[in-house]
Amino acid sequence: MIGALWKVGDEHAALVACEAYADVAALADDPARVLMDVQRSLRDRYSGSPLLWEGSVHVGA
Repeated sequence: MIGALWKVGDEHAALVACEAYADVAALADDPARVLMDVQRSLRDRYSGSPLLWEGSVHVGA
């Protein structure tokens, strides 16, 4: 499960979800790694807005 540590807008939550679920096979193999890659990508694009990409977490196997 991918969630947020704080309230985020629908647009930004959808952005994280769309990027994470774009490669379902990779997500199934290593979801924490996929989320880390998504966060790095978003960090590169939105470096001035860390609240948009810092708060996503992966919980579970």
